[in-house]
Amino acid sequence: MNYNKFANQMKELVIDFGIKLSDNLHKPMRKFVIEMIFGITASKSILLSNIARSLDETISIKETDDRLSENLDRISDKLPTIWQNYRQNIKQYINEDTLFNIDDTDIIKPLGKHFEASCKVIDGSSKDKKLVNGYPVTEIVAITKNNSHPVSVYSNVYSTITPDFKSVNVETDEALDSIYASFGNVGTVVMDRGYDDSKRMNYFLNKDWNFIIRGKFNRNVIYQGKESNVLDFAYEYKGKISIKVHLKRKAVTRKCSYFKVRLRGVKKPVYLVIVYFKGEAAIFYTNREINCKKDVIKVVSDYFKRWRVEEYFKFKKQEYGFENFRVRSLKKINALNVLLSMAINMVGTQTEIESNLSYILMELSKPIKTQVYFNYYRISAGVKELFKYLRDKLYNLLRKSRQKEKQLSLFLDIFDIQ
Repeated sequence: MNYNKFANQMKELVIDFGIKLSDNLHKPMRKFVIEMIFGITASKSILLSNIARSLDETISIKETDDRLSENLDRISDKLPTIWQNYRQNIKQYINEDTLFNIDDTDIIKPLGKHFEASCKVIDGSSKDKKLVNGYPVTEIVAITKNNSHPVSVYSNVYSTITPDFKSVNVETDEALDSIYASFGNVGTVVMDRGYDDSKRMNYFLNKDWNFIIRGKFNRNVIYQGKESNVLDFAYEYKGKISIKVHLKRKAVTRKCSYFKVRLRGVKKPVYLVIVYFKGEAAIFYTNREINCKKDVIKVVSDYFKRWRVEEYFKFKKQEYGFENFRVRSLKKINALNVLLSMAINMVGTQTEIESNLSYILMELSKPIKTQVYFNYYRISAGVKELFKYLRDKLYNLLRKSRQKEKQLSLFLDIFDIQ
């Protein structure tokens, strides 16, 4: 098997992707973006020293490391441009069936004492949910139509103790505004408990943007002129519709009901969907039209695709060491997070494409199981293995590319071609 051929093909994809991301940036920054995307995918790491090793430059690892660190600081002001270019590039995967899952995660640095503006976050891995040093992260992940794969479309690391921090709700508002500015009211926004307030629902209703929000039990609903607590209301009615949903890969059968209700402070009626579990009920609000059993199943199944987002966070942290960064400034941390998110998504898009390259990547990952639900692990492992067969180093390829650009520019100047 001529793996070098496929390694060059993958390399061309990285360079092309990096060029699209860095459109309208100066050449040094364009080169840096390409290097980071290549280095992250080739090393499966966000440690600058590991990225430097994968670039294999003629200078020392430390010199490359220092240069990458300096450029992380320089590119931090260009992140809005990079996000805009990135979203334009992935528009082909965004349509009416797209689910935009907004969620908060965190980066924990329990022993870190010298990271800029490190604040207190909940350590989700601890039994007692103790507070440790770290940073909150607001993320919006789109679920693709073909294979239900997660594609990050917004990711921001911030601190609750910086002077410009206002509230978590403001962070959420800014995230939603940026997605709306890029894609409009396409698709459906899916949100967990804690987001079911009237202000949030009116935001979507004003923009005619579909939403599915899981509700808490402390809200009242108005149905046929009668107001009651939503949980009391749920237990008044027995689920008449039997549906099968997939909860984290496992198919289960549940009963459910739906009603068109009014909520105090919400300008229009919305649909209340109730799913009955053993001893409890799950509450969902949506402005998507529900006319039949099929519509109900779609609402419930779309919400429970959120486990893909949890898997994405887990993948990002475990496979690329998201929490293992060594840069200390908040600007550099955020820039590194954005470049990592985009590198993962470039790799992830290969799961949407059936080609010889995607087949080779799956083969090189040496999977134990023949079928899995989350192919990112295989694809990322395959990319790292494939780049070992690359004979020409990245800096040589970029140098050749620059020489071609200069030759073309000279040709155009000589013959006065516009």
